[in-house]
Amino acid sequence: MMLIRNICIFCSIVMSVQGWGPKLPEERELTTNYSSKLLRKVPADLIPATTTLDLSYNLLFQLQSSDFSSVSKLKVLILCHNRIQQVAIKVFEFNKELRYLDLSYNRLKVVTCYSLASLRHLDLSFNDFDTVPVCEEIGNMSQLEILGLSGAKIQKSGFQKIAHLHLNTVILGLRTLSHYEEGSLPILNTTKLHIFVPTNTNFWVLLVDGIKTSKILEMTNIDGKSQFISYETQKSLALENAKTSTLLLNKVDLLWDDLFLIFQFVWHTSVEYFQIQNVIFGVSTILSG
Repeated sequence: MMLIRNICIFCSIVMSVQGWGPKLPEERELTTNYSSKLLRKVPADLIPATTTLDLSYNLLFQLQSSDFSSVSKLKVLILCHNRIQQVAIKVFEFNKELRYLDLSYNRLKVVTCYSLASLRHLDLSFNDFDTVPVCEEIGNMSQLEILGLSGAKIQKSGFQKIAHLHLNTVILGLRTLSHYEEGSLPILNTTKLHIFVPTNTNFWVLLVDGIKTSKILEMTNIDGKSQFISYETQKSLALENAKTSTLLLNKVDLLWDDLFLIFQFVWHTSVEYFQIQNVIFGVSTILSG
């Protein structure tokens, strides 16, 4: 099996934001880096000409409108890996040119929505939401291309609010999943779907619905604690309207019998290119490329 380089859209890669989107004229770019400074609040002396602001890996727990009102030219804002528990998107109302907003890996439980017309990348993955935080205001962000979400409960009614958006990538960075309503994922209109599978989750339901959702499906963190089914049961799973032609499974820790069930299932789907990487069989044998 071929081993390819991971494509990741989260905080660790996002640091080099120059490769994302239309490149800005160099004379107008100004990056301000406050990453890993143990900050408990946003610095008050931000340079007004800042276009990229990195506040990742700090101790921020709340945001206020005054925090960013002085940086009206801001295009990229990285706030991942903090301790933010709630946020009103309206705190960014003075940042009319904001295109990239990363709030992943926080402790968010509440988001008060506000439409940011210029936003192309919004990442709310790996947070502590009870339900996926999808609202009509997000549905009004017509420029949105990449959307990261999380939530312990996934329901059709949430995704219906953004079904009309033509997205490039949806990331489901799930810390836990206590309830999934079957048929929710196919409501999304996205070219790529990347699911980070939490422990003790029904892997098969997410796989089947994922294949009905996007041309490219990537699933990460699949282990023996996921709920597997017998071959006779998985043969009966309905796969009408399958869309996936490329399936990527990453960080897989399974017994061979469970992995073989996946092979058998995928063989009868629309998948044309199937790749598994970072595989562990049982506890000792490692397959790497």
